[in-house]
Amino acid sequence: MKNAFRRGFTLIELMIVIVILGILMGTILPRLTGAQSRARDTARIADLNNISQALEVYFSDNGEYPAALCTGDSSLGPKCLDSRCDTAGDTFHSLKTYMKGDRVPQNVGKKTDTLGCEGSYYYTPLYKGGVSQSSYVLASDLETWQMANFKASTPTATFFLKSVDAGDYIDDIKKLTSEPTGAESDRQSIYIVVP
Repeated sequence: MKNAFRRGFTLIELMIVIVILGILMGTILPRLTGAQSRARDTARIADLNNISQALEVYFSDNGEYPAALCTGDSSLGPKCLDSRCDTAGDTFHSLKTYMKGDRVPQNVGKKTDTLGCEGSYYYTPLYKGGVSQSSYVLASDLETWQMANFKASTPTATFFLKSVDAGDYIDDIKKLTSEPTGAESDRQSIYIVVP
């Protein structure tokens, strides 16, 4: 009777448990490591949708979307929605009165260079039907390609930054339908909101 209670696990039983734990870790760990990137991307997309709603209210009140202006910090491009551009007449300043808590969201997380706007979202008004400031582009780089709706190579992103015509950039920036591989791996995965 005493021998039955002193008996431990055999080597085979321990190896089976270790293999099972290894298989579980191998399947769960990759999902956990990408969860933070997906969470940041979800926050970026939610921010863009909130800013887009504020732009629509601004359009209702003013009959046009705000111009891309930033006089608050000369190191920033005028198309960056950045808190350093909080001077009267700047796009950021104009939009914040339309946002909850008078606060325009800023880009979150590790990947913060959105089409040349470091730490902020990209915004530019566009011509539509020959009328200036009658449309816009609002964009953010994403960390996960699955949540992006467009991809752009560096030269294309430069063209996109300089674009003012709604038709031009859509032709030049391709819809993201699969994971960028090989030569495409240097492309940016971006999420674009266009009204």
